Amino acid sequence: MIRCQPLMGTFVVVKIKDIGQEEQLTKDREKFYQYIISIVFSEMKQVQSLMSFHDMDSDVSRINQISLAKKYMNIEVHPWTLEVLQIAKDLFIQTGGSFDCGIGNHLMAWGLLPGQMSEEEYLYMQRSCLASILIENQAQIRLIGPVMLDLGGIAKGYAIDRGIQVLSRFGIERALINAGGDIRSLGPEQEPISLRDVRDQSTYSPLGKIQDEALAVSSTSFCKKNIGNCHISHLVNPISGQSIDDLWTYVVKAPSCVIADGLTKALAVDKDIHAKYFGLLKASAQIIRSNTSNSLM
Repeated sequence: MIRCQPLMGTFVVVKIKDIGQEEQLTKDREKFYQYIISIVFSEMKQVQSLMSFHDMDSDVSRINQISLAKKYMNIEVHPWTLEVLQIAKDLFIQTGGSFDCGIGNHLMAWGLLPGQMSEEEYLYMQRSCLASILIENQAQIRLIGPVMLDLGGIAKGYAIDRGIQVLSRFGIERALINAGGDIRSLGPEQEPISLRDVRDQSTYSPLGKIQDEALAVSSTSFCKKNIGNCHISHLVNPISGQSIDDLWTYVVKAPSCVIADGLTKALAVDKDIHAKYFGLLKASAQIIRSNTSNSLM
């Protein structure tokens, strides 16, 4: 059974393959699968509502508003948001700052994220980084400096992982969730993955296979904007503050999608498929030096 919904800025496909080739999908079984998939989408929607930069009521927006007001204080957040922030901080440390989701100010300045800052706010946010957030306890974080948080580089992977957890909880043994560049499989089957060429939408290049694991792709050809003579992409080097615009595609395979998702951003900065953090996190990487999009099949 396959179901698709628009979520998190892309189309999310949930596929359950938990039946034998000779077995017919009965009406009761079909209803059961539909119910499970509805819960998967519901959890992913909640991740979106908690961690969206665009939703003014999200945890992310509240953190950013408090940061802009220069209020160094404890902030209560949802346990899921706290979990993602802890993972993000771990990645920040493990990658030596090459992954940093506390640099949304650059994307705002380039018009790739909504909102405007005054000149004073813009200058204040020049020091924005994830290190400004401390995990205080199981329900609160603390701001100790400026941060413009954007979890777009990691939340989608986390949402997929939660979806896979739902499927496992209901006893599903073979399934796949694909969210436009982030994908995770469940079960022993090897899933072939291909990349679609941005220049020729009918052409696909084999990327490899995944088996009970995740794969994420980031590409500068997917989301970019021209400002004067400069081509600005959604990938940012947090160390230099510059946009990454090399028309390369960054691919990471890892046990979880949230890790694979985050590490594609570090890979785009370091361009080192042998970086120590890949081994530390049981991940592998490849760089495709061609003009391909991050559309996975």
